[in-house]
Amino acid sequence: MVEDIEKALVGCKKAKVKIGPYGTTERINLRKFCEKHNKGRYYILVRGHALCVKDGVVHDYKDGPRRFVTFAARVYLEGEI
Repeated sequence: MVEDIEKALVGCKKAKVKIGPYGTTERINLRKFCEKHNKGRYYILVRGHALCVKDGVVHDYKDGPRRFVTFAARVYLEGEI
């Protein structure tokens, strides 16, 4: 499933994506991720759920800062790189 999401993000023509190092080996919880990455847009996967972090703020309907990030990709829109 992660491979499908990664493929879809990379295939997006109006954005560039940089895949992060987070996963099962490089564990970080959502709160620490937001503290560390307080600038930019990120597509995040946590166990069984996807959400967005923009400029250190979680955009999600659930609250769960202790959830662990299993996949992270920084999304750059056209003209930002």
